[in-house]
Amino acid sequence: MKKTKKELSVIIPHKNSVDYLIKLVRSIPKSDQLEIIIIDDHSEIQNFKKITKAFSSDVRIKIIKNKSEIHSAGKARNLGLATANGKWITFADADDNFLDNFIIEFDKIKNSNYDAIYFQPTIIEEDNEVNDNFLIKLFDKYNRNPSETNAKMIQFYMDVPWSKFIKKSLIDEYKISFDEVKKNNDVLFSKKIALKAKNIAIKNEQIYCYFKQPFGITKQKDSESYLSSFDVISRTVKLMHSEFSANQLLLIQPDILFDPMILFLKTLLKRPSMIIKLVSIYKRNKILSTKYFSVKWALKAWKAKKRIAGK
Repeated sequence: MKKTKKELSVIIPHKNSVDYLIKLVRSIPKSDQLEIIIIDDHSEIQNFKKITKAFSSDVRIKIIKNKSEIHSAGKARNLGLATANGKWITFADADDNFLDNFIIEFDKIKNSNYDAIYFQPTIIEEDNEVNDNFLIKLFDKYNRNPSETNAKMIQFYMDVPWSKFIKKSLIDEYKISFDEVKKNNDVLFSKKIALKAKNIAIKNEQIYCYFKQPFGITKQKDSESYLSSFDVISRTVKLMHSEFSANQLLLIQPDILFDPMILFLKTLLKRPSMIIKLVSIYKRNKILSTKYFSVKWALKAWKAKKRIAGK
């Protein structure tokens, strides 16, 4: 039997955070037009049983188990994309929430010709809303001046997959997937969406609440996570240099012009034992040249980033 096409697929990687996940799913309005795909990334057996029991009667929900040897939210998200039946895709982290107007805002854009729509997120840390976050500042800047440059800054700095609606056809056409690594799996996915999406919208309406947690993969500093960051950052730098001139990068994402140098210096000072591995990764990804390590452009970029941040 042919599956009925859904309007929206909500893809959620999950690992051992059952209570948070239940709260997240409860924040998604009941609607026949969407499906919820939960990909369990090697949770403990008792926790996997808890989520299957909690959602057994909810026909919107598909639960997939990551049976591969790769433990990664990126792998989980790719499994979700392979299963997704929606015209549009949105992602969520299991410890976050959708806001009340989530489905209202989706209804407004579901028949549009946009490739991707970026929404200003709500960010909560220690029960307080964060207003000085760099991404929030970029949305405020765009709201004051909705220029193409300010829109591109949001596109390329918003390296997270959530608080966006993305056309599934765009992902399929360009075969865009997540890195199946321990850390920063979503950075290149987000960059490629930004590069390939020709028709985009920036919305100051809020559909998603991100909770900054004192734990989680972004806080991990083990060697595997650190090496994962080396690799992703170096490949990101190479991709952005291939698409934009240094002058263009100054306007839309100046970090690209100083990231390799800053990471090298931080590693040399704080983790000298890792420096040989860092150089090896840079060499493998072919970014060991003055094009990527220019002091002149790094200084210009540093000043540009401070101006963007309003410092």
